[in-house]
Amino acid sequence: MKEIDEYIKETANMKNASNGGSPAYDFGDVVLVKYSIPTKYGIARENEELIAIAANKKNEEGVRTPRHLAIKREINGQDNFCWVLQEKAKGKNFEEYYSARNNPQEQLRCQKELLNAPDYHYEKCIEDLASLFNMGLELKPKNIFYDSQPNGGFTFIDLLGSDITPYNPESISSVLRLLRSSDFISNFTCISEYDQEATPYEKEESEKLYLGIKKRIFCTMEKVVPNFNQFKRWILRTYSKEQLAYFESNGIFVGDLSLTDEEYETFDNYLAQIVNKSIKQIESGEKPLWDIKTNQIRTMLESMGMYSAWNYHRASAEIDRKDFDDDYDFEYAKKRKLDELVDLILKNRLYELKDKSDNPYILKAAQELLDEDTKKNSIKK
Repeated sequence: MKEIDEYIKETANMKNASNGGSPAYDFGDVVLVKYSIPTKYGIARENEELIAIAANKKNEEGVRTPRHLAIKREINGQDNFCWVLQEKAKGKNFEEYYSARNNPQEQLRCQKELLNAPDYHYEKCIEDLASLFNMGLELKPKNIFYDSQPNGGFTFIDLLGSDITPYNPESISSVLRLLRSSDFISNFTCISEYDQEATPYEKEESEKLYLGIKKRIFCTMEKVVPNFNQFKRWILRTYSKEQLAYFESNGIFVGDLSLTDEEYETFDNYLAQIVNKSIKQIESGEKPLWDIKTNQIRTMLESMGMYSAWNYHRASAEIDRKDFDDDYDFEYAKKRKLDELVDLILKNRLYELKDKSDNPYILKAAQELLDEDTKKNSIKK
């Protein structure tokens, strides 16, 4: 292999082989990526040295992400550059060969190929996603490659972080995030219902293949994730009624997903976890109350699958579809009721802490809630 400087010189007469993002130059077994940023905005690919160490460690462990072979930094005029020489990902680029094909029949062929891929490919995919969990992986089609050979599989490129900590199989939010990450196999390859080139039959066939891939991902998660059963019913609730019906008719027992007495207790514990984390964020000054109520709580509810589970909660059934003009308003109202429930729990906790704590952030948040209540009461009068 040549020195990186030689590769850089050769790029002057080469075409950019990237499917988007930073330019990349294909040398066969290796690829040279050119990251750049105006110097006034900082350093290109600032953490690349740490990312390279982490990526190479994962590669040595057998994770399908390319080795980083060499790095070269330079400044040219007003631009800052970071050249990264790395192994070429094996297989075909997902964006170019498997995602959003113009020919519906070709798209169906791609879906069938992925649906019938070896079990090893699915298992290795989820294991690698779990290993790269905190390394800033952007699961865009251009960052995924697929090798259909029996010993092949999915390769992931362009990591943005260096935290090699894998996912936590005891955390419902981690397990759900892992599931959503692996959904790229189904979501990036399905023919859109708005595709004007595809016939109704082709769209129907694509939907069946989509559901089949969804099933394979779920079954692989069940096999790969330790103690999957503790989250199985919570995960099933995140699927649509159509997907659950497909699962039920194709060998996956779904049954009645209404919350059991034990699950009601777990549901309350999950809400308590969210409130406790919110209190800590306020207490440390990390997040203001408005951000907690507007963004953070809703993000945590979504990441833990609580909105989905809420649809099976008896309190959610109190909201009647007949009171709303369309499904969107109905679903929004159900979510908002859960938001309000968590807001109330948070409010009561802050009022309890107000008289016990001398933390300025807690006192400020409690006072803001008192002011809100005063304002609401004055409007009612």
